[in-house]
Amino acid sequence: MRFIFCVIGLLACHQDLTRQPTKTDYTYLSVSRGGGITGLVTGCDLQPQGQIRRWKKSASGRVDSLQSFPVSLQSIEQQVKQLKSFAPLHDRGNITYHAELRLGDSTYVWIWTSDQELTAWYMDTRNLCRATVADSTDQRME
Repeated sequence: MRFIFCVIGLLACHQDLTRQPTKTDYTYLSVSRGGGITGLVTGCDLQPQGQIRRWKKSASGRVDSLQSFPVSLQSIEQQVKQLKSFAPLHDRGNITYHAELRLGDSTYVWIWTSDQELTAWYMDTRNLCRATVADSTDQRME
């Protein structure tokens, strides 16, 4: 019975993701990877205003902001569009990838350990999170 509700929920989410967003739909995208023995998770948040924040989270739950910098809105929107083409996924493991997308009032989550297409998308997104604008300096956040 529980399985049936999960399948119905995933199908409903997938249908929602296929609609075209308005400018105000996308409110937040966060990607991360980690876990394992150390429990360390590293990630970044991509804001619709064109701002990226890199962070790390320790096993104790403490989150440290590492860097914040601007990036083009088009590059973030491209990553959001690509992510929406994947159905939400919940595949837990020792070291996992994680993506969270907020569209309006809805939140969609992808958790996986080995999915080639999602992992390729993740790597492209993390590369965007590592790129700094050539004429700006890295802004360290305490």
